[in-house]
Amino acid sequence: LQTIRTKNEELSTELGGLVRKQAHQQEAAAKQFRTLERRFGRASETAIQIGTRLRHLDEVRQRASHGRALLRYFHEFVVDQEVTSSIFTDFPRTLVEAAPYIRDLESIALDLNVKGIESGVARIETLSGQILNG
Repeated sequence: LQTIRTKNEELSTELGGLVRKQAHQQEAAAKQFRTLERRFGRASETAIQIGTRLRHLDEVRQRASHGRALLRYFHEFVVDQEVTSSIFTDFPRTLVEAAPYIRDLESIALDLNVKGIESGVARIETLSGQILNG
């Protein structure tokens, strides 16, 4: 009976040691998971920030492209003898594409008070009327 008790105590001590070792390993694994979770969180935040910056840069690029096109079209209406850009000559196929440009061109033309561009402004207004009336 004494031998069984001794063996039982040895096994209990050994089992307690194994339980403590297992708990320590689980805590170490949990700590590693928390570290990974923080790293993933920072990586996600960085990815979101990069996405936001890229979206902003794309919006700036689109506005610059639209402005460049407006300058080119305004020059065509005011300086050139004839409007040749297909966006304004290939109606009704390009009507949807032309409408925002002609709206902006008309706004620019109305805001400008410059001598010598009256015929170009008149062409812009004429085209605007064509677009509005279909």
